[in-house]
Amino acid sequence: DDNLVNFHEKWHEERWADLLSLLLHKKSFTDQLDEEKALIFRACELLEKNIGDVERTIEFYQEILEKDNTDAQAINQLERIYISQQRWPEAVDVLRMQERITEDLEEKKHIYYLIATTYEDERLDDLAKAVETYQTILELDEKDLVSLDRLEHLYRILENWDEVTLNLLDQIKFKEGAELLGARFRLAFIQHSHQGDIEEALSTYADILEIDPSHVETLNALESLVIADNHAKAAAEILTKSLRTTQNF
Repeated sequence: DDNLVNFHEKWHEERWADLLSLLLHKKSFTDQLDEEKALIFRACELLEKNIGDVERTIEFYQEILEKDNTDAQAINQLERIYISQQRWPEAVDVLRMQERITEDLEEKKHIYYLIATTYEDERLDDLAKAVETYQTILELDEKDLVSLDRLEHLYRILENWDEVTLNLLDQIKFKEGAELLGARFRLAFIQHSHQGDIEEALSTYADILEIDPSHVETLNALESLVIADNHAKAAAEILTKSLRTTQNF
């Protein structure tokens, strides 16, 4: 019956509380860091799984990090708890701790991706911090195409066209094939539509057609300039040259 259930629950609660007191008592009498940490880890497991006190669990993991700020197990456990509770600022702080103790470049980048996407989406919705984080990745690896692509996306949202232009120039250095043509075309479109620099846009369109004389988006963009009588003569000359090149093939 209910009384028996309540009795068993109370008995278990008292048993876990006694075991926790014993662990903490033993901790107070050791001067060996590894032994002290092992006792705290056992206390954390007891608090979280058996007693259900998440806040005290967090406090004890933090105590471990105060004694040893490179303890990967404590960092990972805190990350898990903060994410499960959707405590995103704290999760980001722990991820930064994780990055500091990681030497592998790809692992560092992976951690920064997690931080950047947390800032980028609705969890924290801080685009400036997301931009800053992707820029940090590029300081580690200037050829990181994921970060370059995400930065272009964020700069477009922020309507920072000068930064979009610089970003696309960086992409052009490192991309190949269709991705390279795509970056060049987006650059020309920004130069044309957002910066009003038709001459630079025409030069970029011409560069694209040097690589691919049948690039549809570029041909359409040039035809639009001719129809709009916007630098129509220069646009027509580029189109004519492209047509001749195509016919020669």
